[in-house]
Amino acid sequence: MDQHEYSPSQNRDFITMHWGTKKTEKDTNFNTVQENKNKYSKPDVSRATLAQKLQRAIGKPSLQKYIDIVEKNLLPNCPVLK
Repeated sequence: MDQHEYSPSQNRDFITMHWGTKKTEKDTNFNTVQENKNKYSKPDVSRATLAQKLQRAIGKPSLQKYIDIVEKNLLPNCPVLK
């Protein structure tokens, strides 16, 4: 049976997950939110954050419904564009 072990890294920026079996052992590193944000410009991250806040403010519709609302311009003065 496989053993699963989760351990935080020294700098706590990501978690390492270890899978241990009798034959092999693999390590997998997960990207953090900050690492993902660093791939985009600050204005892109700000626009994405604003879009997420707006989605929550209107009742957190599904992604498809939210896209429809934005595309059909159903929110007056909506700062979010697809």
